Amino acid sequence: MPHVIIELPSKLAHDAKVAALLDSVHATVSATSLFEIENIKTRVVTFNHYRLGTTNESFVHVQCRIHPGRSEQQKKTLSEAILSAVRVQALPVSIITVEVVEMDRVTYAKCVG
Repeated sequence: MPHVIIELPSKLAHDAKVAALLDSVHATVSATSLFEIENIKTRVVTFNHYRLGTTNESFVHVQCRIHPGRSEQQKKTLSEAILSAVRVQALPVSIITVEVVEMDRVTYAKCVG
């Protein structure tokens, strides 16, 4: 844990900066020392069709799905660190958002191997 899901328009997916964004966010989550690096799962999901209010401006949204147990301050620090990591990549986007979401331990299922 965690699952870090970076969402952005597909028109940005071909930009070489997206690989750097993925690596930067992954490293940033690790640097918080809230998770073991071997448990961090980071991926990019792209969208062909979307609407932001009344425009089609570009965006990056990062969702960090974690198990419960972190303090509000730890979650805030994680969110701010991810936001900073995305901002320094200087992607051509008009909005960047980050949310930390606690997963429900009862309904989370996993199968390895």
